[in-house]
Amino acid sequence: MSDAILQVTGLTAGYSEEPIIHDMGLLAERGRITGIIGPNGCGKSTFLKAIVGIVKPTAGRVILDGADITHLSPFRTLEKGLAYIPQGRQVFPEMTVLENLKMSAYTLRDAAVVQSRFEEAFARFPKLYERRQQLAGTLSGGEQSMLSFAMAMVLQPTCMLLDEPTLGLAPTMIEQIFETIVEMNDQGISMVIVEQNINVLFQVADYIYILDSGRNRFDGLPQEVLRQEELLKLYMGVQA
Repeated sequence: MSDAILQVTGLTAGYSEEPIIHDMGLLAERGRITGIIGPNGCGKSTFLKAIVGIVKPTAGRVILDGADITHLSPFRTLEKGLAYIPQGRQVFPEMTVLENLKMSAYTLRDAAVVQSRFEEAFARFPKLYERRQQLAGTLSGGEQSMLSFAMAMVLQPTCMLLDEPTLGLAPTMIEQIFETIVEMNDQGISMVIVEQNINVLFQVADYIYILDSGRNRFDGLPQEVLRQEELLKLYMGVQA
């Protein structure tokens, strides 16, 4: 029997009366990396936003670690242990690195716990410690990605949703970001990743979903997905 940390069934949502995603499903196993791929505009980002509560679903259920979080606010889903890193490495550009971390810790009440979490984040990302008094908006794209991860780490989530974490990054930084993802996963954080760089994603993902036109198109182990040559050519523009 599967040990699911996140289970999504029948999820339908959009930004108006016309849904963007239709009857979507996903099962992310505890301690695993689940990848989501698909052509641009197929609803991948909307799917993540509906899971975390930014976009309100009109149908379906989202179960996190056995609890129904379908209609909770993003604040409450975060408290429940579901962290979300949106596309574009959204940090507070006019605040320092340290101030960004403090903003991410707004749900924590114990000062000693907050300090301990900051120390853990800086230990993982030494560059951020060096730049802790620097404005986040002046960091490189890779450093802003590190800060996004550090901000999520402060809350010690059980599951993280990542929307194209390597978008716009240099190849060396892409490798570093995925090393961080694997390290965090090894420490017990389950990952659900929307990613266009499938060459890297397929090296680390335990299971893959392909979306098309706001619907589930195919899912399977990475090697099973790679055998779907026509599907990859049609929807991903790649040669299997």
